[in-house]
Amino acid sequence: RERAAEIFHLYDNLPIPYAVYRASLDDDDAIRDVTLFYVNHAFEELSGLNAVDILGKTTRETFPLTGREWYDMVRRTACEGTSTTVQMCNPSDGLLYHVTASQVIHSGYCCVTYQRIAGQHLDANISHSR
Repeated sequence: RERAAEIFHLYDNLPIPYAVYRASLDDDDAIRDVTLFYVNHAFEELSGLNAVDILGKTTRETFPLTGREWYDMVRRTACEGTSTTVQMCNPSDGLLYHVTASQVIHSGYCCVTYQRIAGQHLDANISHSR
């Protein structure tokens, strides 16, 4: 138990926004939705939202501007076990991020980290969630 608490403390205090998502698929293996399972303090700062208010909610509820590209990345990562690093633009502010996703816990879950690319600002025509 003490070890688990130490690990959560480590992730809570990472300086990089970190979130764990659970993907829900439909009968055709397409993403039905993605639920926020865990976020760290840096993710709270990035999103401007408190973990207590968003955990257990779907990304469609919490981040309605999230685009298809992000959902496709999460499906591949959570369900197929791939690891992916891409550049995505946040549609709410036009900032560009390195987004890295890897499968965690077991099939259906993935972690995603978000690192802002300094000095990069694009039109919000590339899909991305905060």
